[in-house]
Amino acid sequence: MRVNLARVVPADIVGRLKAVGAPQKLRDWVRAGMVARGGASVGVVEQLWEQCDKPTWLMWLAAADEVPLLVLVEAAADCAAAATRHVSHDSVPLLMAIEAARAMQSLEQCSDCAERCEAAAENPERANYRTAPPSRYRWASSSAAYAARAAEGLLRAEVVRATRREAVGRERAAAIGAGEHIIDPGEQAPLVFDLEDEWVRYSFDAALSAIGHALQASLPVAPTSEQVEDVEAAFSDIVFSTLGPPRSAMAQGVAPARLVRTLDALSHKTAVSATPPAKRRKRPRDAFLAACLMPLGGGHHFAEHNSTGAILSLAIISSGIMAAYGVVPWLTPVLMVVADAALAPAATVRRNEGTIYAKKRQWLIGLAVVGAALLLGMLS
Repeated sequence: MRVNLARVVPADIVGRLKAVGAPQKLRDWVRAGMVARGGASVGVVEQLWEQCDKPTWLMWLAAADEVPLLVLVEAAADCAAAATRHVSHDSVPLLMAIEAARAMQSLEQCSDCAERCEAAAENPERANYRTAPPSRYRWASSSAAYAARAAEGLLRAEVVRATRREAVGRERAAAIGAGEHIIDPGEQAPLVFDLEDEWVRYSFDAALSAIGHALQASLPVAPTSEQVEDVEAAFSDIVFSTLGPPRSAMAQGVAPARLVRTLDALSHKTAVSATPPAKRRKRPRDAFLAACLMPLGGGHHFAEHNSTGAILSLAIISSGIMAAYGVVPWLTPVLMVVADAALAPAATVRRNEGTIYAKKRQWLIGLAVVGAALLLGMLS
């Protein structure tokens, strides 16, 4: 049962969501909710916050409302921890990564723990060609890795900010002829979502992926729509309970002590690049271009739905050869390429949200596309 926290939320939340790059579906849902409730107001926005049943949407709402990034990372870690309940073996690396993410004190620890979880997801212990690990373990391992990466991104963003602040302090000290000893790093306000800060965006994207993969780890094989809704509701309650109290406190002008971080404990001397090693998000339209430029399942490979991409690739090559010998019409491989281009942008959106379909579901989609193309080709 959720409690109304009487949060003072800006009524222009739709504009704020657009400014931070929130998904169009979320903005449409908020706009429709406002219309259904008689227009934009603080009370209406608060109702939407309480009734939102998608955990990643709650994260976007909180980001638009300038809830500290530290709290968003904590929410991701809490979801990753919930996913470990479905892991029956070798959960130690996962729990270590989650604890490192919650502590948010050591770049090296977060990075090392994330790497161990990533390795466990790819090649877990006691797994071999005869006994592959359950997909839930892979999803849970990946969720824990993303939680640690989210904390790592936050720490790197804080170090970059502290380094820049120290540089400005040195310049000012030199300008007045004073020594560097007068520089006082002191405390800094907690970081909030900033679309222009690439380490902040890296951290937020990783947090979203941690939640998305935790959802997948908690779903049964071939879940029904009701089961998906139940799991999403459960994780939205986890996110809500983590974000709610600090969100309410900051609305009253009181920042919880743990949100005001002194960076002396962090590694100021550690050289940190101002940008992440690579941008994590991909543009859906680029998936369409990939499908057109590489008409062998390139769109789905771009979206990291590799099982679907592999099936389409083999089917396009095979049907192309058969079409050359007159076994099937040329329309068949063309339809497969068109389907790849049409479906790949949505697959890219899922990839960005950390909800890439499981291999079994990807196979079914690929086979369905191939079957439909063959049927339409024969009927033409």
